Amino acid sequence: MPPVPRPYPDYEQLPQFHYLQHKDTPISIDGVQRRHDDFQPRSNLKKLFSEGEISSVDDNEIETERKEQLIIKKRQDEGAKGYEYYDWVDMFENNCIDKLTVSILDKYIIHKQLGYFKYKHEMVQAVKRAIASNLVVEEEELADDENDDVVIEQY
Repeated sequence: MPPVPRPYPDYEQLPQFHYLQHKDTPISIDGVQRRHDDFQPRSNLKKLFSEGEISSVDDNEIETERKEQLIIKKRQDEGAKGYEYYDWVDMFENNCIDKLTVSILDKYIIHKQLGYFKYKHEMVQAVKRAIASNLVVEEEELADDENDDVVIEQY
């Protein structure tokens, strides 16, 4: 199914705010291609219904399609977030690293250049080891800084 164009404001309807109809929505503005908005469940359901792929009689098909759309949206949102978005130390301290998806673990592994891992449990262990070693190094640096203080005596 091709992506659905994002809604575009209809400036002729001001001061009321309306969007242009789907058939009138521009795909590019000033020669620049607009991003698609794939998450429009009603539009996608309407298209699938018109193509005969789902039936309004079978609620299970509609529910399945709705769940698939939600999963796709969640994965798109995860993919848009970068390494900096996550508080890795907090997740480590709260023991949440095991619950992360492989794509999120990949963000840390790629950023820290930890190597290649075939299985999720290997990735989890590598991320935990890296975060723990960084915490230990930071604590040692703080302890060294406290020991390096010089006391100057006045005569």
